Amino acid sequence: MRKTILLILCSAALAFQSCSSDDGGGSTNNTDVIGQWDLIEVNISSAQDINQDDTASTNLLDELECITGTLTINADESWSFQQSNIVISSLTNNEFFAECSGSVSGIGTWGANTVQVVFNGSSIFSSMQIGPNNTLINNVGDDLPGIDSFVYQKR
Repeated sequence: MRKTILLILCSAALAFQSCSSDDGGGSTNNTDVIGQWDLIEVNISSAQDINQDDTASTNLLDELECITGTLTINADESWSFQQSNIVISSLTNNEFFAECSGSVSGIGTWGANTVQVVFNGSSIFSSMQIGPNNTLINNVGDDLPGIDSFVYQKR
């Protein structure tokens, strides 16, 4: 009986030790994220017709031609970033005005696993989710007059 209990405990210990954790907490770099990433979406919480073309959109890139952004993730674990600064102001009746006002930039180091890229250095962003179709998603989660998310696509 004692041998059976000991055998069960040893088997359980081996099973726990041999299982790998998939919680995204690893520090192994994912080489798929190395490269140039272009801003393809600046998502807001409700559709707006900022350019007054009678077509409202939740993606500010459809509404403002001045928005650009590029993220460079290097193999030496450094990154750099430059993007249009977007200012959103409340008007009336759940309408908003948005405009580009200069640019924001940042540099630092990075690490990745299978689900996210973690950025150190500049406080512009701390992490981005690795999305489908070669995308990185910076989920901000703000309602208007804030930004919900930024989406970048690999060149």
